[in-house]
Amino acid sequence: MIRIFVLILLTLSLCILPVRAQEFYPPDMGDTLVQQLVCRSTAEWTDEGPAYSGATIFSLPESDGRGERLYVAFVVDLWDSNSPAHLWYGPVAHHWSKLGPGPQYRSSYKVKNSPVFRVERRTAAPGGRVQTSTMEIDLTSNPPQLWLIGEESGRPRRLSSQPLGLDVRMTDALRLICRMRLEASSETSSLRLRAFGIDLGRSPVPADRMKVGPWQEGPNSPYLLAVCSKGELGRSGMHFLPPSTWGWTFEKVIHSPSLNDAKGAFQVQMLSRYWGKDAHGHEHELGKRFLVRVDTENMDIKSLAAQLHYDLETNSWSRP
Repeated sequence: MIRIFVLILLTLSLCILPVRAQEFYPPDMGDTLVQQLVCRSTAEWTDEGPAYSGATIFSLPESDGRGERLYVAFVVDLWDSNSPAHLWYGPVAHHWSKLGPGPQYRSSYKVKNSPVFRVERRTAAPGGRVQTSTMEIDLTSNPPQLWLIGEESGRPRRLSSQPLGLDVRMTDALRLICRMRLEASSETSSLRLRAFGIDLGRSPVPADRMKVGPWQEGPNSPYLLAVCSKGELGRSGMHFLPPSTWGWTFEKVIHSPSLNDAKGAFQVQMLSRYWGKDAHGHEHELGKRFLVRVDTENMDIKSLAAQLHYDLETNSWSRP
């Protein structure tokens, strides 16, 4: 069974990490589908849909090698920890990628956007060629539909459709996956590191979201660092960093194990943002940097620097 390692927020950790006093209990991540989505799929995330929503596609290789299956995840309201989440089991193609908004999408909270998204489908064609098609995921239909998009008189047009697929029965682990976004990946011939940001949402949701102050808006988000075994998926390690006020940012890989070392460790640099006082007693957004060592069995966290300030010109965090 896959190993899950949880860092419990004890009194000591509250002194080390800029977190709120909120406990997070990771679900059982040992289900085969959960492991495959985390470790083997190509994942893309977007918030270019209805306000406060989030959508993810996973292109997951089939075990028989005949292609990759599309999985579509959708959370109605990421701000709300109790918001409905869905995961659809879609069709197989050569590959699925380039998740983006539907044609009517407008980047404004005043516009009521629909849960419609575009994705690129690649299919095998005669002569060893690969054919690329634009597909439209329409979650407004019942059941949701996957449309082939073509052109008529020089304008995009829906040509044909098929049901998107089965609505997978939700578990706590799948519900969490619907709220994750892949931020970084690194690999050797034996191991693959996957870094996922997570938005747990809030409860209760603020009545007026536009009036939430910067010290209140943090979603208290944990973070997943998965060290995946390519040879034996069940040996993979799922390591959750504790909830941080404004979540975690993956900065870079400091060290990777040797190519064939199946028990080696990755060392990554992580940043946690929070609202606090600087050395002069002024309150504003600050950062704290950590070195995190992870392998298939263990996770260790070491504090590197605190009270970091963000520099807009260099897009970096450092001491003033």
